[in-house]
Amino acid sequence: MLSNDNQLTIFRNVCILFFLLYFVKGCQIIPDQLPIEKNGKIYGVTKGLFQHNSWDYYERGLSFAKGGFWNEAAIDLQKAISLNYKDQWNARTYGWRFIDYFPHRELGIAKYYLGKYKESIEELVTSRDMVKTAKTEMYIDRVRKKIIEQKTGDSQRPKIFITSPDKYFVTNDFFVTIHGLAIDNHFVSSIKVKDNNIRIDISEKEIPFHVKCPIDSGEDEIPITVTDLFGNTSKTFINFRVDRLGPVISIDEHSKNNISQTKFVLKAAIFDESGLKELIINKKKKILCNESKMFNLKKIVLLQPGTKEIHLEAIDSLGNSTDATINCIDKKQNSIKSELLAFNNTVYENGILTGIIKKKRNLAEKENPDIPQPPKLNLRYPTEKIIKTYLNQFYVCGNIEDRDSKVEALSINGTNVDIPLPGKKVFFKEKVSLTKDTNFINFRFTDSLGYAGSETITIIKLIPKIYNEENRLKLFIKTFPRHPNDNILSDDFEEHLLDSLAKKIKLNNISLWRFSVKQDIVSKSTIKDAAVFAKQNKFDCFATGNIRENYYDAEDQIENSIEIQVKVFDTQEKRLSHVNAYKENINKNLIADNLKNLAQELYEKIVDDLPIIEGTGTIVDDDEIKLDIGETEKLKENMQLIIYKKQESSNEQRPEEKDQQNPNEQKPQDNTNELELARVKSVDINDSTAYFIDHKKRTKKQKIKFITR
Repeated sequence: MLSNDNQLTIFRNVCILFFLLYFVKGCQIIPDQLPIEKNGKIYGVTKGLFQHNSWDYYERGLSFAKGGFWNEAAIDLQKAISLNYKDQWNARTYGWRFIDYFPHRELGIAKYYLGKYKESIEELVTSRDMVKTAKTEMYIDRVRKKIIEQKTGDSQRPKIFITSPDKYFVTNDFFVTIHGLAIDNHFVSSIKVKDNNIRIDISEKEIPFHVKCPIDSGEDEIPITVTDLFGNTSKTFINFRVDRLGPVISIDEHSKNNISQTKFVLKAAIFDESGLKELIINKKKKILCNESKMFNLKKIVLLQPGTKEIHLEAIDSLGNSTDATINCIDKKQNSIKSELLAFNNTVYENGILTGIIKKKRNLAEKENPDIPQPPKLNLRYPTEKIIKTYLNQFYVCGNIEDRDSKVEALSINGTNVDIPLPGKKVFFKEKVSLTKDTNFINFRFTDSLGYAGSETITIIKLIPKIYNEENRLKLFIKTFPRHPNDNILSDDFEEHLLDSLAKKIKLNNISLWRFSVKQDIVSKSTIKDAAVFAKQNKFDCFATGNIRENYYDAEDQIENSIEIQVKVFDTQEKRLSHVNAYKENINKNLIADNLKNLAQELYEKIVDDLPIIEGTGTIVDDDEIKLDIGETEKLKENMQLIIYKKQESSNEQRPEEKDQQNPNEQKPQDNTNELELARVKSVDINDSTAYFIDHKKRTKKQKIKFITR
């Protein structure tokens, strides 16, 4: 039995020991979890004093996770959540210290490695509901796959429903927008429409999609491929035929067609693969064709005194049209002359382009009138061999004429044109797509005697001012801040991002820059400093972000990873885009390739966030514009717009509605020269409001066109 003095001494010593333990290292409380050593490294530590704040538990939990101590990590992360619930970028700890704080995400990952998939998915989904990150989305898909594997596995293929267009359609358009829905009870993970990969950040059971695809003339198909989390794939096709060729009109011109000076027997064979809708004679008399492909016309046409020509127009079921002018004078004394194309330096712009062919007698024919001549191409429009235009599509119209026999065959750019019956003259009209800077249109033709000829015209496509690099967003990259240890894997990332941002994209068959990147990487300490620099140097925006590396030696057997976020700000410090990417299992010998891939992924996400959009609108007040598109077309608040007025051109009329004597005496004109800047103010589902940056009086109710910068 201890004496009272001894008991008092023991009690005092215990109190002192407790006091020392409690206040060691600046009054730090004894940690509730002790560090663990593994392969010579210590895990479960923090850089500063452990003061039982949310960020202390979060930091220590990440340290345990680095070593693969998932139970210990989960305990700390759960405690962090109890102290500070919200996952977020750039969370304030104390003073001006900020960290990226994702306790729900990291707890979900810890639960995943512990095999507690139900708890894992709950934490990961909670995190994603607060803030979307590529790392969260990747692990959600991993957990979903594990849960399905535990239950039944997956051998069923996804289902694809196309809502428009029909599985087979015929059109004369240059693009088709495909709307559809991909469904899989075990989650759709990828959708590819032709060459377009639909952006999917996270798998879903149902994913609607729509994508605009260019289509070429002729028969073709568009494949749609859908894949689920297990790699099960379904594929369907949309088949189509593109017909931009107007009806082909074959005519034999003989003097016996004249019944009298006031009557003429019009004979023609007309063919169209898509079916004929109607014929129009002299712009008045209509003959319905009931969608038949072939129509033999024989009709007496009454002539007005002095009439020398009859005009015939054929229109097919798609709206394509061809017009023919038939001479109705006696040609016995004026036989058909062999013709050479003469070019009058006419240049074209918007709309259907028409012209008059200047003719002169072939000297060889004049000297040897009995020698058979090959067919001749008479182009009504264009009328010159080299054309410059701002058009995306271009009409060619004319006829093939044969003096000595009949025209039997015609091809345009290698595609055969169906001629209903051989004739002295075969009329055609086709709308072609200008997909390159320099476009060639080749005509080949043959007559019944076997004589052949060919002609080629060159169309040079000019780029409107609105597509020039000077009208794209001028951007620079602010150096990404790093922790001193975060430079092992990502030292050159900014350079790779700079290269990606300088790439071109396709819009309406035009290659153009999304951003104008003309500045090296700029070192600025804050967003505010970067915004000031942007204003001073006439930039529109800048990109910045941060990089988080997890790099360990191979002996740790823990995955190396990089997480990168990129933000794009304008000069008013308004955030235009915020994207991120995450990569695991990084091979130290392939760091450059990994960084390039990450930079490209982030660039594609930025372009998806800030697409180049074209649309129309109406000026409703001096400074306000009502736009005809909204969220469905990915328009967002604060987007900068280039406003230009649509100048109506007579070239947008049909050629037969224009002055037939001189329809083409116009220079190529860029209709986008009157440029003004605006900014999107508010966005609804299908429409939006914008305001002009410069204040001045404007004409109300004026129609405008716009493109995002």
